Amino acid sequence: MQATANYLSSLMEPTKRLTIVVRQMSVALTDADGRTVTLQTNNKSIDERAENGLVKRKRKAKWDGAVLVSEIDIDNGPKVERRYELFQEGEQLRVSTTLAGGFGGRGGGRGAPPVLHVYDRQRPQ
Repeated sequence: MQATANYLSSLMEPTKRLTIVVRQMSVALTDADGRTVTLQTNNKSIDERAENGLVKRKRKAKWDGAVLVSEIDIDNGPKVERRYELFQEGEQLRVSTTLAGGFGGRGGGRGAPPVLHVYDRQRPQ
């Protein structure tokens, strides 16, 4: 349970910088520490492990119009939805993260309101 709590905490922490590379069937996201997550945008579930293999999860991602939606279903934990959306004519990226359900039996209804992180576009110099 502690590994799941640590993983959820890491999902909610903003990174100082986010580099995004969009390809035909995937999106690669690299944070300020150099960690890269590649999301396959075909809406097919992929089994993965996090927190040194202690947290089992299923992840899938898809485009909902111009919004990239990533869903993480944590085994014996909540479901996480993360939405990546451009604003201000592509000059700002808003990343919202929503948790649904709880530990064990999932619980009912939605949890807290979405956590929002906003990134301003930085152009290469």
